Amino acid sequence: MMAQIGRRGLSPAEKSDVWKRWRSGESLSSIGRAINKDPGSVFGILRLQGGIAAGFTMRNIANQLGRSASTICREINRHGGIAHYRATEADARTWDLARRPKLCHLARNERLRKVVAQKLSIDWAPE
Repeated sequence: MMAQIGRRGLSPAEKSDVWKRWRSGESLSSIGRAINKDPGSVFGILRLQGGIAAGFTMRNIANQLGRSASTICREINRHGGIAHYRATEADARTWDLARRPKLCHLARNERLRKVVAQKLSIDWAPE
């Protein structure tokens, strides 16, 4: 019997580690370094199991989510593009941006502030 020549596959423990790292938002390169594999190998493992949109197009993903393809495209581009998009990182960033202190429209818009002040000075009401 001849010895098998080629690359060794991943053990179940290594595959579990890959998924744990992927779900926590690590990049393919980072995961590859951790398990001593090429990032392309990590990509192949994740894609085969549906971890990287299972090969779906943006339009397929949009249909599944009930959104327009342009919305999905903007979301991916806003968070690093196809090569760098990580759903967990995008979600965390979105929540962080939503929580930040925001100025109200009147504080940000001088023209609007002047119009409101003028209307209030004459006791104007929208009714």
